[in-house]
Amino acid sequence: MTLQSLEQYSLDGQSATYQWLWKNHDEIALWIASQGKGRYLVLTKAVNAAGIKTSRANVRTVWLKVAADKRAAERHQSPDGASAGASWGRH
Repeated sequence: MTLQSLEQYSLDGQSATYQWLWKNHDEIALWIASQGKGRYLVLTKAVNAAGIKTSRANVRTVWLKVAADKRAAERHQSPDGASAGASWGRH
C-alpha cells in the first residue's frame, strides 16, 4: 500500500469540500496567507467552480479543520516520512 492510497483511504467518509480543500491545501494555505478580508468568499467561489456547492460559512469551518488536520499529520511524521508513533490516527 502506498502513502497516496493511505491518504485517499483516510479521506473516505469526509465531505467533498473537505476532500477538495485537503488535496489543494498547500496552494490554498499560501494564497490565504497573502489575502485579507474576503478570502473565504473567493475560496468558496473556487470550491463551487470545482462543482462542489457549499456556503462561505461551511468553507471557512471546513478549511480550519483541514488546516488543523494537516498540521497534526505533519507533527506525527518523522523526518524520513514514516509514522512517528502508533497513536497516529487514533482520535
